[in-house]
Amino acid sequence: NTKLLKRTVKNLGVNEDNIVCCYDGGEAVEIYDQRNNNKNENGQGLFDVVFMDHEMPRMTGSVAAKVMRGKGFKGRIVGVTGNAGTAQKQNFLASGADEIIVKPVHKEAIKVVLNGLVGLGSDENV
Repeated sequence: NTKLLKRTVKNLGVNEDNIVCCYDGGEAVEIYDQRNNNKNENGQGLFDVVFMDHEMPRMTGSVAAKVMRGKGFKGRIVGVTGNAGTAQKQNFLASGADEIIVKPVHKEAIKVVLNGLVGLGSDENV
């Protein structure tokens, strides 16, 4: 799933150097902690969007989202889940996710998220 998501984001025009992959929620929080102190000249952190799978070892995506929000992460968190049920979606949203994508993840869903970051939302962005 991680490799497929990375390849899709890359194919939509995001520079590979700007894509960081983690294999569990704990690792995502650790990398956020390490890089959060490195803000750009505008005071923004290094991550604009995080795609967070719900089913991860060590720490679920919803727990990792809650921890990152508690640490001040202001970017978009997109929950990714194979469970289309309302309860899991609500749990993810209550934990700090901005939106949910249900697997299988399609290129168009990722494109909508990335275009939303640009603020224009048109097909011409990505």
